[in-house]
Amino acid sequence: MTAVVGIVPEPVVDTGTDRVVVLEVQAEHTTVVELHGDIDGETFEPLHDGVVAGIEENEDVIVDFSDAALIDCASLKVLVRAARLADRRGHKIRLVAPPPTIRRILAAAGLDARFPVVGRSGAPTSVGIQH
Repeated sequence: MTAVVGIVPEPVVDTGTDRVVVLEVQAEHTTVVELHGDIDGETFEPLHDGVVAGIEENEDVIVDFSDAALIDCASLKVLVRAARLADRRGHKIRLVAPPPTIRRILAAAGLDARFPVVGRSGAPTSVGIQH
């Protein structure tokens, strides 16, 4: 569970896979989408459904990458499209704890400035590659 929110809510969207878990945090008006393992062709649709459901509920969305290993292009496209929808509705999508591999993928795709990243503590961090 995401330490940023500090409580353990029940899943609110059945994504059909345990690699994408969607949680709603009432007090924060936030949907948390936890990602586990490889986020790829088998999971981009549940990722889309979870992120869009949060935005449509007039909530900000936190995508928790702390247990994710990698993300493919189709899943990145889902995040970009969802971010556009969130912008139009006045909401934000933030990423939590993406591992170095995913940070490099975001930077290589030119998306490092597009998505705010927060660490487990909630403090903003840089998505860019460490040199």
